Amino acid sequence: MNSMKFDEIEPMTSTQEQGEKKIQEATNEILLTDIDQKCNEENYSEDSPQDVVSSPTSRPLLPQVIIVISTCVGAMAFGMSMSHTVILIPHLQEENSTLFVDEQTGSFIASMYSIASPIGYLGGGVFMDIWGRRKGKILGQVGYIFGWATIAGAQNVGMLIIGRTFDGLARGILSATGPVMLDEMTDPRLRGFFSGTVMPCVHIGAVIMMVLGTYLPWRLAASLAPSLNCLVLLVYVFYIPESPSWLVRRRRFDDARRSLRILWGRRREREVSLELRTLTTRLNDEFHHPEPGNGRMNLCKCGYISSTFRSILKPHILKPFLLSQIFLFFQITCGQPFFVFFGIDILMRVKGEADWMDSYKVSIYGNASGLISCILCSFLLLKLGRRFIAVLSGLVTAIHDIVLAGILYKESSLPYSGHSIVWVKIILMQSRMFFYLLGMSTLPFIMLGELLPSRIRGISSGYILAINDLAMGGATMLYPTLMRSLGIQGLYLTFGISCLLCSFFVYLFIPETQGKTLENIEDYFKKTNVMWITRDEHRIDRVNHLHKWCCLKRENKFTAVL
Repeated sequence: MNSMKFDEIEPMTSTQEQGEKKIQEATNEILLTDIDQKCNEENYSEDSPQDVVSSPTSRPLLPQVIIVISTCVGAMAFGMSMSHTVILIPHLQEENSTLFVDEQTGSFIASMYSIASPIGYLGGGVFMDIWGRRKGKILGQVGYIFGWATIAGAQNVGMLIIGRTFDGLARGILSATGPVMLDEMTDPRLRGFFSGTVMPCVHIGAVIMMVLGTYLPWRLAASLAPSLNCLVLLVYVFYIPESPSWLVRRRRFDDARRSLRILWGRRREREVSLELRTLTTRLNDEFHHPEPGNGRMNLCKCGYISSTFRSILKPHILKPFLLSQIFLFFQITCGQPFFVFFGIDILMRVKGEADWMDSYKVSIYGNASGLISCILCSFLLLKLGRRFIAVLSGLVTAIHDIVLAGILYKESSLPYSGHSIVWVKIILMQSRMFFYLLGMSTLPFIMLGELLPSRIRGISSGYILAINDLAMGGATMLYPTLMRSLGIQGLYLTFGISCLLCSFFVYLFIPETQGKTLENIEDYFKKTNVMWITRDEHRIDRVNHLHKWCCLKRENKFTAVL
């Protein structure tokens, strides 16, 4: 049966809406019943597993690897655009530059990237919820290509600003759609590893742009940069399908089945039908059991955004929304924006009067260790839980920060103390960044697409990233004030306390998502508990452990009496 696209419904009058509502309900019943008939035709009983991932069968690797590689190549392009102004502005300020800019204009060109990104986050979130994740990825790649082409052919400052603005918008769109699409289309057992490979590729892209900008003219470097975006665009246009979860929510069941066939491969019709039944069953539950005050599900474009923001206030949606926002906010208080934008300045303050040490070389070594840390995090996610990695990363980082703050505070009242103490400070600083990037820096973005429910995943993830980007910009502007009032030792002490608080926050509230399907995670937030450690399974485990302990004590006492 051909599926009906309800996102094409036009606004109607109140009288027409009542009649159309009945037609929509009846049609939905037919469509959902049709899915069940297709499953039953293939001899599937009602006792079939409702969670495909709970069976030993896993999705084939090849389709997932193609999706992940295209995402990683896109992440490399993201890293290239992010670091582009680092090499662009010095070239423009050279005396023989064909397009000279002063320091203030160069700062404005660089800032347009960050200013446009929140707009891309919000727009990308809305776009992918209404028109699809795949189209959002395509739109972001087209934006990058147009931005790079404008920069390469710039004849004046205005074209440079336009190019960086489009790059910022594309960055926001891809940052919002990337984690969501990767989480929805990969196997839960490998989702953490695949998501963890994105961050190292961002670092690799930044290094590639630094090399291109160092040895090539800036126009040629900008001309070569979009080649990666063109490659990713071709893959998304001709191979990668739309997310089955989004297609089912838009009532496009036949398209969802075709998408699942691409992900599962040939001769896997049983798994395709089981996963499609799981998605449609959840949609049917939402349709027949709407939340109080929400009425039936609204799939019209004109009412979708408003209904989405109203649904955020529901407890099972508000909990993951707030947890994701707070987890990302800790990135700021733990010092990430300060090390990204003022890393060299912080390094020079830490080393003090040690002029014999080259700060730029130390920074390069630090970036290399950060890349290794991100790669190591990807492999750890295959075996270890998200919570364990995040808590371990936060505690070790906090210890480094507090110890370094103590050394800096003690040293502030003493004269220069020689080479040994300088090396101790530098090792602590670089080791701190290694352990921070091992989990605290990577996991909030990985878990963003996992924690948020599918109903609001697009819009809410774009909103959270936009707010976080604006907060990071505000924190960056406060850096000189914080340095004057707290000093470098006070700043590190603040970072250490924030890492401790973040570790406790993760331990108490963030659920474990390792090996869980997105549907399992949504079901967890529908429970009444707020803290992870007070969940029903945790209490049952503690009761069973206490029961075993009591039985063992009883057995020991009985043995002693005999």
